[in-house]
Amino acid sequence: MASPMPSNPLLRPAENPAMRFGGVAPVAGPRIPVNALARPQPVVPAAPPISTMPVMSQRPMPDFSPSPVPEEQRISARVPVPKGDFPEDEHKDLHDNTMGEAFDDPSAHRFVRDLYSIVRKSRPHIAPRVLLESIRDAHHAVKHGFMTYEQAGAGIGRMAHLRHLAEKARQAGAPENTTET
Repeated sequence: MASPMPSNPLLRPAENPAMRFGGVAPVAGPRIPVNALARPQPVVPAAPPISTMPVMSQRPMPDFSPSPVPEEQRISARVPVPKGDFPEDEHKDLHDNTMGEAFDDPSAHRFVRDLYSIVRKSRPHIAPRVLLESIRDAHHAVKHGFMTYEQAGAGIGRMAHLRHLAEKARQAGAPENTTET
């Protein structure tokens, strides 16, 4: 006669599988739901309706889109920034030494033009020369694969701000903070 349970050589024929490891046999009959003994939650009165605040007009968002500088107001084709931001005697040095021949490339020209105008609008307190040098260094970092255009665009304002603070501290004669963050 075949047994209703499948054959398992580890069990003796008369052994109850539920009792094998000293467990208690399950109780037959109706069971109580698990949450039947939970305490009922207190009834919280409904909150009074919130009065509506008068709608205040929001300030318009500033426009940080790049604004092209007309050709006659630029320092040079290599340095597409307004002449008015720099003293007249610095223009030749900016064209020849600060920017250099690498900025004759049209993509470098657009990079400098766009980032300079955007950061100049959003952070007008930064010295123009510090900003221009930061953009130059960011372009070289992008060109050599140390950062992407998106990273340069997102971080150039912060980089220029930190350089600006370091330059102010150097001019004031204070020791430069060399701790890394």
